[in-house]
Amino acid sequence: MIANKGDNVTVHFYNLETEPTGRHSFTIGAPYNIDKETIGGQSAVVSFIADHEGVFRYYCKFHTPEMRGQLMVVP
Repeated sequence: MIANKGDNVTVHFYNLETEPTGRHSFTIGAPYNIDKETIGGQSAVVSFIADHEGVFRYYCKFHTPEMRGQLMVVP
């Protein structure tokens, strides 16, 4: 994902597992400190302001290192 500094970022997060025990998360560390979990069949929305420049790793804490990506915040 790429955002400009100051952008409002909204992530629509869908857990497509069919069993409720199939957990996933959208987790990103400092400075954003987001950790949203879902069970199978749930969805969630995470919103935040991209107020720090740099590259930040996001991941599923239940399925690392397979499920991961990067948020790049540019000036």
